Amino acid sequence: MDIIPLTISFRGDIAYIYVWFSKEWEALYIGQTNNINGTLGRALSHVGNQGTLRNRFEETIGIELEKANDFILFSFPLPDEKIYVSNESCYREAIEYMVQKNLIFAMNKLNSSYKIISNIRSNDLVGSKTLEIIAEKITIKFINIYKEI
Repeated sequence: MDIIPLTISFRGDIAYIYVWFSKEWEALYIGQTNNINGTLGRALSHVGNQGTLRNRFEETIGIELEKANDFILFSFPLPDEKIYVSNESCYREAIEYMVQKNLIFAMNKLNSSYKIISNIRSNDLVGSKTLEIIAEKITIKFINIYKEI
């Protein structure tokens, strides 16, 4: 499956890695989901009163999320395989972690002042060659988008 970024996705039968991006506030948030409503469904919980994007943005950047009117949500579909769409999230979380680490490295290399505000845990699958390849493809796609914005 080719990894093509989508701005928003409603497709609920596949899993995603997603990146929230604010140019004005220089913030990146990386996440994963297999929500039946796709990344849009997951986005609703992120921006709610107790949402993790909201909390991390307000804690890290120091302003209310509503003032960040330029957030863009990029969705990167994962392969259409059971290990990615199951209720067990360890495969998605490993890819999410590797994408975040890749983006930290890439942003440093680009001398970017962007802050990665997501907080992601490692697990035993981090380092799997198959998952690394997926994470690298997602990272490259996002960096190419980032360079154009």
